[in-house]
Amino acid sequence: MFNILGFYKKIKIQNKLLLFILTFTILIYIVAFSLVISGMRNKIFSDAEKLIQSNAREYANLVGEELNFDFDITQGMGWSMHGFKNVPQELFFYFYKDILKNNIERNPNFYSTWISWELSEIDPDYYLPYGRIRQTYFKHGNQIRYKQDTLNLGGDVIGGLYHQVKVAMKDYMSDPYWYSYTGRTEDQVLEVSPCIPIIINGKFAGLAGSDIVLSRFQDLSQSIKPFDVGYTFIISNNGTYVGHPNESFVGQKISDIRPEYSRENSIVEKISRGEFFSHVSHDNYFNGDAYIAYAPVYIGNTQIPWSVGSAVPMSIIVSEANRILLRSIIVAIIGLALLSYLIYIVARRISKPLSTISRVLEKIAIGDLRDTRKIKVKTEDEIGTISKALNSLIDGLNKTADFANEIGRGNLEAEFNMLGDNDVLGEALLNMRESLKHANIEEVKRQEEDNRRNWATQGHAMFAEILRQNNDDINTLSFNVIKNLVKYLSANQGGIFILNDDDEKNKFLEMKACYAFDRQKYLTKKIEIGEGLVGACFLEKKTVYLAKVPEDYILITSGLGDEVPSTVLIVPLIVNDNIFGVVELAAFKPFDAHFIDFVEKIGESIASTISSVKINVRTKFLLEQSQQQAEEMSAQEEEMRQNMEEMHATQEEMARKELTLQNVIKTTNTFQIFVEYDFNGIIKNSNDLLSNLLGYTKDELRGKHHSILFADEDYKGSDEYGDFWVKMNDQENLLQEFRLLAKNGDILTFTGVYHPVFDQGYPLKVMQFGVNVTDYLCK
Repeated sequence: MFNILGFYKKIKIQNKLLLFILTFTILIYIVAFSLVISGMRNKIFSDAEKLIQSNAREYANLVGEELNFDFDITQGMGWSMHGFKNVPQELFFYFYKDILKNNIERNPNFYSTWISWELSEIDPDYYLPYGRIRQTYFKHGNQIRYKQDTLNLGGDVIGGLYHQVKVAMKDYMSDPYWYSYTGRTEDQVLEVSPCIPIIINGKFAGLAGSDIVLSRFQDLSQSIKPFDVGYTFIISNNGTYVGHPNESFVGQKISDIRPEYSRENSIVEKISRGEFFSHVSHDNYFNGDAYIAYAPVYIGNTQIPWSVGSAVPMSIIVSEANRILLRSIIVAIIGLALLSYLIYIVARRISKPLSTISRVLEKIAIGDLRDTRKIKVKTEDEIGTISKALNSLIDGLNKTADFANEIGRGNLEAEFNMLGDNDVLGEALLNMRESLKHANIEEVKRQEEDNRRNWATQGHAMFAEILRQNNDDINTLSFNVIKNLVKYLSANQGGIFILNDDDEKNKFLEMKACYAFDRQKYLTKKIEIGEGLVGACFLEKKTVYLAKVPEDYILITSGLGDEVPSTVLIVPLIVNDNIFGVVELAAFKPFDAHFIDFVEKIGESIASTISSVKINVRTKFLLEQSQQQAEEMSAQEEEMRQNMEEMHATQEEMARKELTLQNVIKTTNTFQIFVEYDFNGIIKNSNDLLSNLLGYTKDELRGKHHSILFADEDYKGSDEYGDFWVKMNDQENLLQEFRLLAKNGDILTFTGVYHPVFDQGYPLKVMQFGVNVTDYLCK
């Protein structure tokens, strides 16, 4: 201790100044630059991480758009099948076969479309809770083939895809799986199946879905390279790689390829919960550490999110921070060298101001810049120069700290003047501010684009629900669509015109609904095709947008009076190149491009629903007509059945009477004669007993007048014979004795009856019965 104190007393003040001033100056530089550089380094790391996370969200939105487009089409196909109860049985499979075929033909991403019907829902004689019929269209090479088969007659496969959706009764996206449409292993492709249950009155009726090949997502992931050196990958809900720069990973689970990484970071669990997360981990692709951000991808209204990851090597992030650090160190070294030289020059002229300067430096050494007072410069010598330099240093550090604080608070418009043309630190701070401004502008643009996309997505979902709920009445559907469209676009007035093709020779556009200021306008308006802007839009099938509306076109009426709108938008309702009508909107403000695009896309859904409504109305009419005809046929069948029963009963009664009559005739033929002749007296029939008694054969008598048998030749012309026919015509039975002449001339006496036979008042014949009493009279 004694030697140190002795040395201190012996050295000159110049050396003391050099020793102490340099020491404190170095400390000040270290503290000040450490604070500034540390803040800048942390800010650079934070901004880089935010940019990587933002990129991951952007890529996730891109993948989500692709997946949700195919999922929405499959969902629309499933919703179109809710009216299957109204389809006649004989047209049922043909009708939905066409729907499946149309969807696979219109969507190149679909390799298969299919629907399974519960047998208990489509077969009234089938009551088991299992068993289904599956209709499938699938691609085979360049061909589209159809297959229909019956499954699960012995019971549903527990745990299978169909059984899971049947129990949950919710939209579902399957996990990726390998499948070969040719049956060959080398032709296998990775695909997924969106599944849409058909729920009728809370009961599962069937399942509609499609098979989507995922090869395009591999191409998409390989085309995206964040920071030009990173890579992007896509993972499904169960952790299966769908896209990765290493193609051997595709179709495999991350838990199988990188089990420790997956387990330590709970990758699969976080993806299945739809979380946004990030971390730093070793990556073999970069052969070093990488910053990896995961962004969720939501599919329809399922609870089965996927995830898109962005990986960037840490060396890229660190290199920028190291570059700024290196510049700062160089600046510090140069500054220290200059300052040391100045101190050496003025050390010999420093005296009393040295203590003041020392106190100031002590405050600067501990980072107390705000309360540090500047040194009053009283001389122009070395001390004055040092004082000025120290004052400049204080000002520069204060400005630098203030500027860094403003940047840290997010004030990117803070003013900062460089200390000189060669102010490296000032230039670096300004460059950092401009980079942050640019990043903020890009973030605002991305946010605006996200807002537009979310607005459009919500609009599509809202109108899909409106179209689904009101697809049985075209008038209600039209009003609800135009009302919600006017409100959603913040327009002032709107109308929807539907093609009336009831008369093929006289087609025209009919206004089905008009809406303005929350009041429905019940207007009857007919527009010919090609007439005016609406008719021209329908004829040309192109959107019409008027930024300058003629004064005599239309008026918007409000409580303040009538006013001409500023813009008019007319959009055709087209689906599959078939046009069904036109939507017209008017407003006091311009329609943005994404508004017009939204209306055009909604127009396709409206046209599709109108087409379905017309088909449903026609199907309902045919069904009612079929039911009416069936009821009429049923009534006719019942009437015929009753007539047949009555006829059968009549026939049975006639058969019994005929049998009885035959028995009577058979019995009477043994003891009485029988002769039958018409009302002209011509004999039609006789029995064997008459032939035996009179000696005539039946053929000899048939066709002869019955007077051939009269014993009295004068009887035929007598009044008594005339009275006989009067009584017969009066339908009177005549009981008397009569005599007949035999062929050999003998006269036989009979007693009997004459019985006239009529049919509804018309005379048919006379039946004569008699008993031979000749022998009795002789006795």
